[in-house]
Amino acid sequence: MKNKKLNFKTKLKGIIIPILLILFTGCEKYELEPVEYSIPSFYDTWKLVETEHKYLDVNEIGEDSDTSWIIYNGETYIALETDLSFDLVIPGTTEWKITNTNVIVDYQDSYELNGYVYPSPSMNPYDQCWDINGNGVEDSFEDINGDGIVDIFDCGVEGLIIGVYNTVRVFNITKLDENELYLEFEGQYFEDFDYYTTTLKFERVYN
Repeated sequence: MKNKKLNFKTKLKGIIIPILLILFTGCEKYELEPVEYSIPSFYDTWKLVETEHKYLDVNEIGEDSDTSWIIYNGETYIALETDLSFDLVIPGTTEWKITNTNVIVDYQDSYELNGYVYPSPSMNPYDQCWDINGNGVEDSFEDINGDGIVDIFDCGVEGLIIGVYNTVRVFNITKLDENELYLEFEGQYFEDFDYYTTTLKFERVYN
């Protein structure tokens, strides 16, 4: 009986070992290619396609005549109580060329880009705005601005500050991808101190 058991074990080894050798030697080794991450640039030319105005009745004494409206064509103002040329936009016509120093409207008037509105950093290392792959580590490819440091200034911008004569317009970027840019501007009705938001919806201009 012992000899039979030994013979069985020997035969079993003789079968298993070649199978394992085939499995290990026959499998090809695959190396995972590093994933390239990129943040779409807003430095480009954008055509306005739609404006959306939303009225916010913060003082709760009653809504004004128009509480929300969308304009696909025709003139409208970003700031509702102004006659500045910068604030006048026309969906389907108005184009903004955004550079790292200014915003050129309809290839004519140039307005200074005064700065950016950056998101606030979180204390959680896995919830940092620069952490593109979400691993909580300052990876080299996350140094978007190339200054050798991975920090808040490598985050995608949250907004633009545009100088308009003796004032500024602060726009939050609510959407940015390869094709679309949404800018949101918040204003106030001086007569009753209610607020409104205006969203400018742009499409990237491809030459």
